[in-house]
Amino acid sequence: MINLLPKPQIKEYRAARANTLLLRYVILCCVGLIIMLSLFGLIYFMLMQAKNEQQAIYNGNTQAAAEYSDVAAASKEFEQNLATAKNILANEVRYSNVPVAVASALPSGVILNGLEINEGTFDVPVSLNAQGKSYEDALRLKENFQNSDYFSDVSLQSVTEESGNDSDYGYSIVIQVTMNKEALTNAS
Repeated sequence: MINLLPKPQIKEYRAARANTLLLRYVILCCVGLIIMLSLFGLIYFMLMQAKNEQQAIYNGNTQAAAEYSDVAAASKEFEQNLATAKNILANEVRYSNVPVAVASALPSGVILNGLEINEGTFDVPVSLNAQGKSYEDALRLKENFQNSDYFSDVSLQSVTEESGNDSDYGYSIVIQVTMNKEALTNAS
């Protein structure tokens, strides 16, 4: 086929075709840009909605935490009271432990005349009056107190035979001991 169209008109057709192609590209780019902006807007909207939901949850939790602040304060105060009570109980000597410790140190055949216990009787020498059947009982008493963890600085002060005593316990024994407060505190 022979092209009989004049050259300027051929140039016009070619320019029209190029313009049509460029117009398609511009329209396609605009449509792509509109779609992309729509997606960005949709994503922004979804993110803002999620942010608002999380902010509402955070505000609700903050209010709930404020309601429980009284409970938390009471719990902290209770914990401090327990620590104070634990400290007091750790340093407390149960006076009921002392007679048990003394009784465990008494050998058979020896009786104690009396036992006076107060805060001042710990960690200082205290004299105990006892009665035994023989001089060997006095020695066993001293040995038992020395072997006990609850007593230290044990010394036999006197052992006297009481004449005219009709009981089986004819010997008066005076022994000096120091009651260990720490050992008696830890005794269970």
